[in-house]
Amino acid sequence: MKKTVRRILLVLILAAMVGAAADQRNTICEKTCVAAVTAYLQEQKTAPDGAETIPPDTDPETGRVIRVYVDDPHAIDRLISYFMNVTEVRRVKRIPELAYPRVYIGDRLLGNNETLYYSEENQILAFSLNETDSLAFLLDLTENGSLYPEVREAFTGGVIRQLQNEIDFSDQDILSFTNGCLESIDIKTQETAEALFRCIRACVQIHDLTDVYLEPMALPVKINGKGAGTFDMFFATYQETGQLVCFSFAPEDAQAFRNYVAALK
Repeated sequence: MKKTVRRILLVLILAAMVGAAADQRNTICEKTCVAAVTAYLQEQKTAPDGAETIPPDTDPETGRVIRVYVDDPHAIDRLISYFMNVTEVRRVKRIPELAYPRVYIGDRLLGNNETLYYSEENQILAFSLNETDSLAFLLDLTENGSLYPEVREAFTGGVIRQLQNEIDFSDQDILSFTNGCLESIDIKTQETAEALFRCIRACVQIHDLTDVYLEPMALPVKINGKGAGTFDMFFATYQETGQLVCFSFAPEDAQAFRNYVAALK
């Protein structure tokens, strides 16, 4: 009986050792694969000056992006950061039919916002992005994130929850006037915050402006004393993804928000 128990224990120990060794090999493989792709991406940032930038292809009927060619150094840097967080690396025999928007980086890397495929030396590696990076990448790839339900839900809902926690609420909004005309509003009440939130939920455009230079502009809608938007649009750095996002309001919602604030005085 004791010999049987010893044999069982020995088998279990050996199995655990083999499994640990396999896990270590897989980890090393994943790190090596990610390193190879990031090195390739770094090379893509050194394209000759004046190289032609290929504009994205867009479906004329829906406005949704079909194909994007990534050649901007800032976009490539962001893509490298996504590869640092991949959830899975695996070898595949072929690249499947890809859902839109399809993305191309050089001649070795292609995919979409969920999975990217790297081809080298007769092998194809598939890299799966995590959910947060996948949504961030989808917004980055598209010209208008509001056309994608998953982007709309994640970014409008996420920014509203973020603002709900950030706003230093009190019982009265702070209004500023110049020559009797409303100059700005610092949102302090839950009612006015909800008026803003309605515009964000129903926005007609969502843009990623993370690496875009913005000219200085007057921002009469303030959050905790800092300009954050106008009556037509709102800017926020979404903490979950680190992206600077702009929500453009529908004209009727913008007018309703403007009328609401004007009535406060």
